[in-house]
Amino acid sequence: MTAQPEKRRPLRCMIAVVSLWMATAGQARTPTDLPMNTPAQTLNVLYTDLAGLLGPRDAVPRWPDYLSVRASALRERMLALETADGRRSLRLDWLCLCVDPHHLKVPPLLVTYPSDDGTRAEVNVRLNSNAGWSRRLRVFLVREDGGWRIDDIENDGGARFSDAMARAIDTHLRGRAPLP
Repeated sequence: MTAQPEKRRPLRCMIAVVSLWMATAGQARTPTDLPMNTPAQTLNVLYTDLAGLLGPRDAVPRWPDYLSVRASALRERMLALETADGRRSLRLDWLCLCVDPHHLKVPPLLVTYPSDDGTRAEVNVRLNSNAGWSRRLRVFLVREDGGWRIDDIENDGGARFSDAMARAIDTHLRGRAPLP
């Protein structure tokens, strides 16, 4: 009779540990709770969030909250015009250059080139996915308000996120169909 409770004890302990982990996991898994002291740490956290590993898979990626003042102003203007027109301008996620970021393998390969004064950084990023695709891009970061913010993103063909937003704004203002 005493052997049966001993067999159940490890299972009960495992259930208690898993329950505790599940109860506390969501509290510590936000970008603001994770270290973002360097450009590489910042991007690793944002890519982990983009891949859906910091919250529910259907959660809105939080990387746009980490845009520089300049990039954020462009994005807000574009979103306001999209809302007014009822048409979406950019159909892919620029941080991964993809439509569905949940297939990302994290962490990505990052090579950082900081500026001499420590206020800017360029990070070459290589992304791989579970779906088999690979992307290369450059992310330009600036130090603002004590943290690293994304100022621009450039794909391997040289196209920039800021230019795409500026074209989308121009398209909306001229009343033409949104860009593909």
